[in-house]
Amino acid sequence: MKKLVEWIKGYALTYAKSYLKTNKEQIIVKLNKKIDLPVLSEKQEGKLLEAVYDVVLEVFDDSDSASKDTK
Repeated sequence: MKKLVEWIKGYALTYAKSYLKTNKEQIIVKLNKKIDLPVLSEKQEGKLLEAVYDVVLEVFDDSDSASKDTK
């Protein structure tokens, strides 16, 4: 059962990461529509969201590396 849970967790992370990479533009556009920071222009908000988005993908990459290191 433990192996099944580990496989499901790995698959879910892989799927989520793949989805995020494949749909980056669509996700950024929707986030930018929902978030309004009055001190930033739309272009600046977009750059900020892209930076946060890239960090999220790095976390996925780090979690992949960490899980491979523990095996």
